[in-house]
Amino acid sequence: AWGGVSTTTNGYYTLAITNPTGTGFTATATAQGSQANDTQAGTACNVLTLTVNGLNVSQTPTACWGQ
Repeated sequence: AWGGVSTTTNGYYTLAITNPTGTGFTATATAQGSQANDTQAGTACNVLTLTVNGLNVSQTPTACWGQ
């Protein structure tokens, strides 16, 4: 499993994969530069988290996903 930090092609986010297991992981995207000011419905979207645990998936903050 990959674990570490990387930056997206355009430098908008740094990406980190943590807590890798045989059934899940946590992926965190942290906004960089002007992207760090993004909001959705009044919610700051500067840190996006995807957590997979078996068949359970959560995306936080929820207001920032699906846009």
